[in-house]
Amino acid sequence: MSLARTTNIAARFPLAWLIGGLGAGQIIGWGSGFYLPTILSRDISADIGLSEEVVFAGTTVMLLVSAMLSPWLGRSLDRGAARLIMTSGCVFAALALCLLGLSFDLKTYLFAWIVMGVSSSMLLANSAFVAVAQLAGAGARRAMTVLMLFTGVASSIAWPVLSLLDTSYGWRATCFMLAALQFFICAPFHWWLLRRRIEPVAASMPSRLLQEGLPPERRRMAMRILVPCMCLSGFISWGLSVHIVDLLRHLGAESAEAIWLASLLGILQVSARLIDLAMGARHSPLLTGIVASTLLSLSFAITLIPWSGGPPPLIFMMVYGVASGSMSLARVMIPLSLFGSRSYGRTSGLLAAFQNVAYALAPLVYAALFARAGTAAALWLSFGAGFVTLIGMIVLFKMRRG
Repeated sequence: MSLARTTNIAARFPLAWLIGGLGAGQIIGWGSGFYLPTILSRDISADIGLSEEVVFAGTTVMLLVSAMLSPWLGRSLDRGAARLIMTSGCVFAALALCLLGLSFDLKTYLFAWIVMGVSSSMLLANSAFVAVAQLAGAGARRAMTVLMLFTGVASSIAWPVLSLLDTSYGWRATCFMLAALQFFICAPFHWWLLRRRIEPVAASMPSRLLQEGLPPERRRMAMRILVPCMCLSGFISWGLSVHIVDLLRHLGAESAEAIWLASLLGILQVSARLIDLAMGARHSPLLTGIVASTLLSLSFAITLIPWSGGPPPLIFMMVYGVASGSMSLARVMIPLSLFGSRSYGRTSGLLAAFQNVAYALAPLVYAALFARAGTAAALWLSFGAGFVTLIGMIVLFKMRRG
């Protein structure tokens, strides 16, 4: 989409409305999907007769289903289907929540999460970022950063609301209310919000647009480097997201202190995104990736250095929180920098397929490491993954400049 066309759309339909609308949809989508078991797991476990580990396995199923669908959906998004895909995602979310509210055993529970995986692949993250990348033109990076601010506070908004609904009405009624919200509010809202069809970039468009990103002959190699970098960095952040309190305890924090430090993670992540937003487009997303992966490696190196009295949990948390926030931005922005908006949907969809598998397996791997190999093994694995990511970021930065 040309800058002139983007400016014309922005004049009739301010980009702020698009970002605000998509951001609200992302908060509701994450809150009624991935973050749901955090609040409802205990009640679901007691009612259906499943262990809490099995209840949380629903999100693993969701991510694996999403991984299978992401490449195909990415190609469809590049053809301008964001409106239909995201609206359909809301409908599937409503169906999944109804099935979840009606579930009575393991099979019906997991089937609900299979449908939730279909919904998440159509509605969450990738689809919204592709729509923004296609509509925002030269302002795509700033717009995507703002959208990530919404996703960064999704859990902080969703968890208190879910807790209130669960306490007042029970977990099944909560699922049905969320289903109604998705079907009667979110679905028509997305249909209205994305009513201006996003046209695919035609071959006849100016060569300046066709040449954005890396030259075609370098893209295959760049993708081979980018996939492991994105998977390894995401593996760390998603794996530790459910184990961060236990890790802080292993590092010497008392239970209350560990919970307090863990609560800083969201604030630090959003702060890193605000810093990037303030800096604007004055630096490459790959430079953000280099800085983030350096800090990521450094945070775990701090824990592996012999300290008198043990490594300070606060220092680790500060460095790790900023690193994970910056790295989540890099995972969204770097594909746009390397491959351009013309094929951003297909590229990000392919990356999402690999990333979602890594995200799904990460909590299980970290749980096994903490239980069987010890904290040191988990820390060395994290340090190694961060260091490999750093090397990949440096190589990609040189490729982009060359």
